[in-house]
Amino acid sequence: LIALIMILLCYAPHPNDRASVAGPAFRIALNEAILVCIAGAIWGIFNGCFAVMAGFGPSALVRAGLTPLSANFIGAIATWMLVASVLVGGILAQGRSSPLQLIALGALVWGGCLLVMTAGETLSAPAFIVAGLFMGLPVGVIMSLPAQALRPESRALGMGLFFTWLYIGHGLVPPAAGWLLDKTGHPSAPLIFAAFLTFAMLPLYGIFRWLLSQQTKAALAQQGRIS
Repeated sequence: LIALIMILLCYAPHPNDRASVAGPAFRIALNEAILVCIAGAIWGIFNGCFAVMAGFGPSALVRAGLTPLSANFIGAIATWMLVASVLVGGILAQGRSSPLQLIALGALVWGGCLLVMTAGETLSAPAFIVAGLFMGLPVGVIMSLPAQALRPESRALGMGLFFTWLYIGHGLVPPAAGWLLDKTGHPSAPLIFAAFLTFAMLPLYGIFRWLLSQQTKAALAQQGRIS
């Protein structure tokens, strides 16, 4: 409610507001759908792995010697670090940091911290906090991907597709981690699974950028032939 009130009071009209575009599309081009699905898969992985970390991370800390109360306290600190790192990542994305740098730093440090937590050593608690400190850096970059892939008239449908992948990640990744735990009996299996999924965000981002560049080149070539 506060956010909506702030928009009403503070929003400054932009020249692009209500620009003359075709009405909302009820179909989405295949190339747009592929790109937004890749972007959505990255976002789904991010949220699904965060749920795994929040759900199974405190147990790893208890195995490392912390009390349940201390383990959950560390988890709370990591969550607040995540909130802060999302803001910092947005600021860095507007500055000199490239999107690739933010994606790579967030994914690799986060995944590395999850693997450190599986060792059951005294580094588990610091690794949990460091994960929260870095994992939010690419959030702004990820959320900007659909706008790069979609035309204005297809954004409503495209964003619905994007958030479908979010819910797929939320709905499937944590149960898959739990299934691995039951199947292997290894208490570190969920965090190892989440670590490699976070690493997968980086090549998925690379595929997104490559496909987008190929489509841009094709569109420019088509415009050149028409002109």
